[in-house]
This record gives sequence, C-alpha cells and structure tokens, in this order.
Amino acid sequence: MAKIIEFTFKQIDSADKIEKKLKAVLQSKGYDEDTIAFGAKKAKEIYKTIKTNKYSFSIQLPDSISHLEAHNIKEQIENGIKQLKDQAREIIINLHVELVWAEIKLYLAKKGES
Repeated sequence: MAKIIEFTFKQIDSADKIEKKLKAVLQSKGYDEDTIAFGAKKAKEIYKTIKTNKYSFSIQLPDSISHLEAHNIKEQIENGIKQLKDQAREIIINLHVELVWAEIKLYLAKKGES
C-alpha cells in the first residue's frame, strides 16, 4: 500500500488587521474621517476578493520509501510551499495596498470635484 502525505494550509491575516493598519496610516497622514472610512471599506472589499481561506493537496509515495524518508520529503515540501506562500503573500499585500491607495486617490479627486 502506498504512503499518502497530506498538506493543509490556511490564511492567517484578517481583514480587521489590515483595516486597522490602513486607518492608522491614513490618520497619521492627516486624512479626514470620511476618507479613512472610505479607505477602510475599500480595503475590506478588496481583501475579500483575494482572500484564500484554506487549500490542501496530497501526494502518494511508493511503498519502498521508509517512514523517515516520507517525513523528510514532507518537511521539504512544506518548507518550499511556505517560502512560495510568503513570497506570494508579500506581492498580494503590496498590490492590495496599491489598489486601495488608487481607490483613495480617485475618491479624493471626485470629492474635490463636488
């Protein structure tokens, strides 16, 4: 019987954490409450579209692989996935910030027109 290794990962950042950080930055820059509320709302909306709750996969190893070898393979795969996940997470967060900032600029431009 073949050995099966399962991997399960889940998202750990929360929209509330991102919203708090954004509010703090906007307040420190002196933006008014309407702009801060708009930015926080947009940050939550965008976060919901990029959020990944949980994903998993499994691999099947040949019977000839020992328990120790299977454990080592699993650790190597988990470490590699963690590195990829961290890199992707950083890119996604940066894009999220850029998009929210663009939405705020657009909001401020429209607000200035009225």
